[in-house]
Amino acid sequence: MQSVQRLVASGLLISFLFVVTAFSQGAQTGGLTGVITDPAGAVVPNATIKIISENTGNAERTINTDSDGSYSATLLPPGMYRLQISAANFKQSQVTGVQVRLNETARQDVRLEVGNVQERVDIEATPSLINPASAVTGQAIDSATFQRLPLASPNVLFLLSLSTGTAGEPTDVRTNGRGGADINVNGGRTSNNSISLEGINVNDFNLA
Repeated sequence: MQSVQRLVASGLLISFLFVVTAFSQGAQTGGLTGVITDPAGAVVPNATIKIISENTGNAERTINTDSDGSYSATLLPPGMYRLQISAANFKQSQVTGVQVRLNETARQDVRLEVGNVQERVDIEATPSLINPASAVTGQAIDSATFQRLPLASPNVLFLLSLSTGTAGEPTDVRTNGRGGADINVNGGRTSNNSISLEGINVNDFNLA
């Protein structure tokens, strides 16, 4: 009986660790979506899209468009990507400079040109200020911001005040770097904020 209980406990622990790891990885990635069309605007089904990281040169994913010409790739590490799109009776298109950000789904539509598949058309991605793929709003903060932007207190939560719709009280300089960050989002209570570290909830609900 004890052996069975130990086996069940071990199985539950492994399952928990697997879920935590998967959630952690999902919280540190982004996505990419779009529609492939021909010069007339008709969708191109079954087109092959190779998603290549410009940082490493490795192909992160190879997918095909659906019957409606759409494609979607999730769990992509943040960074710059290059898309190689090929389809029968169309020139191969290569889109460079496609940026995938943390917890965001970027959209990149591509219009193919009729021709030999061995011909190639190079396109440079142009980021859009509006994300039609998701209604979630947010702002990614890169490493350069952390290094160059001075903070009155060494608390990264103060950077939340740089995002649209947020507000907070000025830093109390008397705390000498020990001040907390009381940031409210879109007029909500500070206790409504949720903070996670690598996908793990790290909120202190007693102190909000």
